[in-house]
Amino acid sequence: MKRLLLWLRQKYYRLRIGNALHRVHKRLMLRNHFDCTQPVSGEKEWQRSFSIAGYQPSLIHYRLFSHYIGTDRRIVPEDVVRLFIEPTLNPGEFVSYYSDKNMFDKIFPAGFFPRTLIRKIRGAYYSKDYQPLSLTETGLSEALLGFGGNQIIVKPTVDTSSGRGVRLFHRDGGLWREHGSGQPLTVEFLESHYGNDLIIQEGIRQSPYLSQFNPTSVNTIRLTVYRSVQDNRCHVTSGILRIGGRGSVVDNAHQGGCFFGLHLDGTLGKFGADQHGGVYKIFNGIDFERGDWRLPDFEKVIHFAARVGNCVLHHRLLALDIVMTEDNQPKLLEINVSGYSSWLFQFTIGPALGDYVDEIMDFCRRNPRGL
Repeated sequence: MKRLLLWLRQKYYRLRIGNALHRVHKRLMLRNHFDCTQPVSGEKEWQRSFSIAGYQPSLIHYRLFSHYIGTDRRIVPEDVVRLFIEPTLNPGEFVSYYSDKNMFDKIFPAGFFPRTLIRKIRGAYYSKDYQPLSLTETGLSEALLGFGGNQIIVKPTVDTSSGRGVRLFHRDGGLWREHGSGQPLTVEFLESHYGNDLIIQEGIRQSPYLSQFNPTSVNTIRLTVYRSVQDNRCHVTSGILRIGGRGSVVDNAHQGGCFFGLHLDGTLGKFGADQHGGVYKIFNGIDFERGDWRLPDFEKVIHFAARVGNCVLHHRLLALDIVMTEDNQPKLLEINVSGYSSWLFQFTIGPALGDYVDEIMDFCRRNPRGL
C-alpha cells in the first residue's frame, strides 16, 4: 500500500508540473503569435526520444523553441528537465549547501568570487573570514572602513533568483548610499530588508567591452557546465550574454534585461530575447544584427567555467554567471544547481545541453531519480 501511494503521488506530481509548463509555453506561443496547434516536422520522433519512465513530454516545448532555433531534435523539454534530468544529475540532498552564497568561499579557491566584506548567516554576522562580528552602526562603518573601492553590492544569499534583493551602494564621504534612492546603508537597513542571510561584496568593475552594452548593470555571461557521466570531465554546452536595460543595476530578464545567444568561441548571436520570448535585434540602441560582436579572451571564460565545475563534486549540471573584470579576468558571481533555465539558451542560441543530450537521457533512464 505504501508503495502504491508513493507511485500515485509521483504520477500526480508529474502531471501537475507537466501541465503547468505546458500552459506557460502555450501562453508564450499565443503571445508571440505562433500557432500552437500546428504540428512541426519531426515532433513525434522528438517526443519519443525524450520519453522516460512512462512519461511523454508535451509537444508544446518543441513547437515553441523550434520557432527560435529550428527543428533540432536536441531541443530539451522543460518538463523532462524539471522532472528527471535535474533530480538525477543534481541530487536534492546537496542542493541547499551549494545554493548558499555564503558557502562559496569555503567551496571554491581564493579569487574565484568578488571580495567579500561582511556576511550574515542564520542571523549572525561574520567577517569575510567567517569570524564572528558584532555589527553595531559603528561596527558596520569600521568593517567597511578599510575597503578602498567606491561601490559595494548587498544581496541575499539563500532563496534567491532573478536578481531580487541585489542593491548597489556608492561611497559618499563617510556613508554608503543606495544607487537611485540615496538611502544610507545602516544595520537597521540590513535588518529590515534582508533578514537572516546576506552578503556584502565589493562592486565589480566590468570590462569595457561588456560595459558598452549597458554601463549601469554588471552584464553577465551564463554558461551551462555539464560534468559527463562517461569521462567525468566538465564540458560547456551552451551560453548566453545577459544585458541590463538602460539605467538598471541588474541584468536579469525578469527585471527588464535581455539575453543574447553566445557561441562557444565568444561570438554573439544576431538577436536577443526577453523573458516572454520577444525578439530584439536592437537593444539599448545597439544593433546586434549588423555588428560583429565577439567577447575578447573568451577562452579564459571556458577554462574558468570548467575549473568551477571541477569543484562541485555532488552535481553534474550547473548554470554559472560569470563577469569579466576591467582587466579581462573572469569572476564568478553565481552558481545555480537547481531551477536550470534551459529556455534561456533555446530562445536564442540552440539546444541547452548540446551534443550531450543523448548521453544524459540514457543515464537518467538507467539511474532514475525522477520526481
